[in-house]
Amino acid sequence: RDWRYSEERDLSVGSVYLEILSHFLDVPTATFSVQSLVELGEQVLHKQAGTWFGPSSAALVAQEIFDKGAADKLGVSCATFADGLIVRSVVLDKLKKGGEGVIVLWCRKLGPEDFNMIYKDAIQKLFALPQFQGLASGGPTTAAYFFVACNDAELFYLDPHVHTQPALTSTEIEEVKQSYLHTPRPLRLQWNSLNASVCGAFLVRSAEDFEKLCEDLTATDDTLFEILDRPLELQALGEAVDTDDGFTML
Repeated sequence: RDWRYSEERDLSVGSVYLEILSHFLDVPTATFSVQSLVELGEQVLHKQAGTWFGPSSAALVAQEIFDKGAADKLGVSCATFADGLIVRSVVLDKLKKGGEGVIVLWCRKLGPEDFNMIYKDAIQKLFALPQFQGLASGGPTTAAYFFVACNDAELFYLDPHVHTQPALTSTEIEEVKQSYLHTPRPLRLQWNSLNASVCGAFLVRSAEDFEKLCEDLTATDDTLFEILDRPLELQALGEAVDTDDGFTML
């Protein structure tokens, strides 16, 4: 959370910044390229290019990317709970396999159409948890935002929809310099304008860290954050959740 962009540090050969960026290039071989997302979206969720991907859909595709090799490559795995039920055994089993930790993606639709303000306090408290990385959601229309902070009146988000730019196909420093990868400032959205479909991202680094997260979540709202020891039943990926949550178009 204390990271701040520094051109001198981050645009130097071999930097961690450029290594992370390499996984998001606009080439089919990049781990999280739009090409990879579209291809797996069609395979896993039967969504065609040009259709809307909401938080749950995107989280399910992210899970598939990690399962197909990204976990070994990046040293971190992913556990997606698209129906909002967090399963202990799923996360603990992934932690036992080693690596730097597990990204937990928790998805819910908090209202039939608009965000139900009854959930505001619980969602607001997530931003104080050390494991919390941010909230993927949007506004009342079909815009996708990543919320990084909030106060009692508003949420603060990063908006990538600044202007159309050429594809970024390498981490050559001059090419990266010419790409617009950072917003100059966070933007604000009132709570009652938040889209009902949300995905919370958490990073847990150990079994103890995960158990503390479960404890804090249930203490926040044990009806919103349901924790199961084991899955209720086995279902094919994508069958157990309504993925028509959408507003992220690929």
